[in-house]
Amino acid sequence: KREANAEDAEEVDDSAVEIELEIYEEEMSLVVEELEEELKRFRAGRATPEQIEDVKIKVYGAPTPVKSVGQISVRDAHNLVVTAHDPSTVPDIDAGLRNSDKLNVAAKIEGNRVIVTFPKATAESR
Repeated sequence: KREANAEDAEEVDDSAVEIELEIYEEEMSLVVEELEEELKRFRAGRATPEQIEDVKIKVYGAPTPVKSVGQISVRDAHNLVVTAHDPSTVPDIDAGLRNSDKLNVAAKIEGNRVIVTFPKATAESR
């Protein structure tokens, strides 16, 4: 009887461990996804659309990600261009990018586009 009870206990323990592992695997996959999203925004000497695409700007009375109100493209290593879908939102896009807590950028309006300039990396910011 003792041997049978020991085997049953091991089976119960194994299934409990598997369930716990599944829970941890799910949690870790969420953490990895969040890290991947953060790394997309990491500045490695070049401006990328991912750095500003999720910045919320107030358009039509509601916070809206930049990627939803315009097309983001790379002009050069330090500049991005946001071309607004609706030209009336250009001032809102400009103000939202200038006032973002997450960014340290300069923005200027050129027609129905906003030019976003990232400062050159200094020894301190690297």
